[in-house]
Amino acid sequence: MKEGVQFARIFGTIDDEFYDNIEGMLERFCEQLKTEEGQKYYHLFRERLLKVDVGLENVGWGFEEAIYDLISDIEDFFEEEQIDS
Repeated sequence: MKEGVQFARIFGTIDDEFYDNIEGMLERFCEQLKTEEGQKYYHLFRERLLKVDVGLENVGWGFEEAIYDLISDIEDFFEEEQIDS
């Protein structure tokens, strides 16, 4: 994930499929973290997830927004989990 984002940042606009693949991978990862089993691992990945969208401005294809939305969603999920606990 991190390497894909760095590649996009360095080389800029590639093609839609490239961005879709990275977004899909991050989305599946975030969905796994939301499971009962995955929730215990969130703390191991939180800092790295929060850094994923750094430097993505002007990459193109709506990629920055999609990554930001996924990261915001997972953060919101775990904030709600803490409130409910």
